[in-house]
Amino acid sequence: MKYKLFSEDYVFDTGRNAKNEQIIIGILAPNIIVLQFTDEGNLHNVNKFPATVISDDIHPYDTYGYAFDDLLMQVKSQLGFVSAPVSMREFFLEQDGIGIQELPDHYLDYLNNKDNEDIYDLESKESYESLIVDWRVKNNFVFYWGNDYYIDGVTGEIESS
Repeated sequence: MKYKLFSEDYVFDTGRNAKNEQIIIGILAPNIIVLQFTDEGNLHNVNKFPATVISDDIHPYDTYGYAFDDLLMQVKSQLGFVSAPVSMREFFLEQDGIGIQELPDHYLDYLNNKDNEDIYDLESKESYESLIVDWRVKNNFVFYWGNDYYIDGVTGEIESS
């Protein structure tokens, strides 16, 4: 299954490079990360560009202690980045926490525990079943990039985070 993603001017942006390859580029402290995908949607390359530290008071995943803006513009320029939707297959980079998950965690929790009547009564089971069917019919998915983003499967745009 392929998943469509379209994001502009967010923590990550989707588009194509000068070679017309699908890419996602974005900030994930302490780096700018570029993911490249084949036309078939398979992840085939990951590049990291370390940002310059501009503050001694940096916390994990803090983007304020680094010089990202100039580096992001420079990398986009070098790539010949043009904003566009990307179509990709499911992947997950454990070390970076970047990737796709078919269902949100709370739906997965339900599916793993739905027979536990102490947690889910009949009404909540029916509600979850309906929500999961609706989610799948719409081809929605979760995209992780330092946070979880719920993606509309038709437009590829972020619905919520």
